Amino acid sequence: MSEKLNIKPDFLIIGTQKGGTTSLFNYLCKHPNVFSQENAERNKEVHYFDLNYEKGWEWYQDQLAPKDELEKYKEKTKGKILIGESSPYYIFHPHCPERIYKDLPDVKLIVLLRNPAHRAYSQHKMEYARGTDDLDFETAIYQEEKRLKNEIKQMIMDETYNSYAHQHYSYLERGKYIHQLKEWCDFFDRNQILTIKSEDMFEDPDSVFKEVCEFLELPVISLDEYVPHNKGHQAQMPDDIKQELVKYFKPYNVLLYTFLGRDFNWEAQ
Repeated sequence: MSEKLNIKPDFLIIGTQKGGTTSLFNYLCKHPNVFSQENAERNKEVHYFDLNYEKGWEWYQDQLAPKDELEKYKEKTKGKILIGESSPYYIFHPHCPERIYKDLPDVKLIVLLRNPAHRAYSQHKMEYARGTDDLDFETAIYQEEKRLKNEIKQMIMDETYNSYAHQHYSYLERGKYIHQLKEWCDFFDRNQILTIKSEDMFEDPDSVFKEVCEFLELPVISLDEYVPHNKGHQAQMPDDIKQELVKYFKPYNVLLYTFLGRDFNWEAQ
């Protein structure tokens, strides 16, 4: 294993799944002051603080930046170099806020939040295509409470327990963003967290990219192009299911809008 510097990530993209995290991370990796331009796939979804925490800090550092690679990059790049990674399960995993605060109290966190109804449907399409869920979407959301029963409790009681159901079948629970953000804000100052509406990035990636650059205190630049990643699973949701989900998520969304001081207007989308 390569000799290590005291390497720590400067930023983490913590979620949400199917919210554009891969696209944003790849955009950031094209910034000349962000390390791993050529290693985006390695640093995308390291899953250290959720699924691999028992492997230890040395393992994590090796995923982020082996010393020889980092030194070579510094030699050819002027100005400060930021290191980051993106693991969209972090925002939802019950142990991540405390673990990350313990190890990285000064890290900057980036959150992309997508319309929870569309996010849930997109996640299911992905899981179904991968063969990780063989239920149709409507059955899966009606079975979710039963499938997740006692999973959180067991995860909290046993930090080494990785719940397959919690990771793959949480179509509705992942969309209750207000609960997740409040937990993160119990540990981190709100000025350490940048919350982005995913639809804004899908529609105007250049403006969002510049906002992220400012948040990370990077030179503000525009990229030559913004190629979205993981555009699959875009099938239209049946209208009756969509309306049911809009109704289901509305009270959680209202609380979120109040907490953030911004109306995302997902109910009209």
